[in-house]
Amino acid sequence: MDLGEFLLTERSCGDILRRVWCDSLLCEHFFRRWQYWLLGWYSWGLITLTLAMSSIAATLSWQTQPVQPREAPSLNSAMVSPTPTAVPPKDFVRQMLSPVTSTDLLQTLQRECLLAQALLQRFSLQPQPTPPTQLERTDYDVAVRGTYSAIKQVVKAVSDRYGQVTIQSLRLQRMTAPAPGATAELEAQVRLTAWAKPLPMPTKPSIGAN
Repeated sequence: MDLGEFLLTERSCGDILRRVWCDSLLCEHFFRRWQYWLLGWYSWGLITLTLAMSSIAATLSWQTQPVQPREAPSLNSAMVSPTPTAVPPKDFVRQMLSPVTSTDLLQTLQRECLLAQALLQRFSLQPQPTPPTQLERTDYDVAVRGTYSAIKQVVKAVSDRYGQVTIQSLRLQRMTAPAPGATAELEAQVRLTAWAKPLPMPTKPSIGAN
């Protein structure tokens, strides 16, 4: 074998070795890719299996829980107490206090006007004829002069003191123009009604046996 053939043979061997080395590297690359792909599928399958087992275990544990027996309703709870019937209100006429006299009402108005620094200008009464089947009533026409707060205090005091006295009407009228910085003076015309129990009806005389 001459030198040229030797060199050609050596070059061919080097090419073969280089190709074999490249092929081995390529095979190793594909083998690693295949391992990664297989490892990913194994991980996904393991996660899915774990979740499925957890769901099955939770379902079995819920189904195997002991059922608490329901207590039978007792006789006392089964017997529902009847709803108490509404108690009828007491008769308003029987609850009324003693009738308000004109003297009592006048003295109360004078005292309250003095406390509120107001002036009682008029006080008159008008008895109203009523049949025996209705409440007795007496109307009072009252005129009070003063500031708004004073008039309000007087009317409220009378209404709170006498429950059988009602306010039928109230009209305010300005008397004089107030001075600068002063409070306006008003006159209140109030119609009060005092209620009282009806007079007892006369009883028919009983016819005795002869």
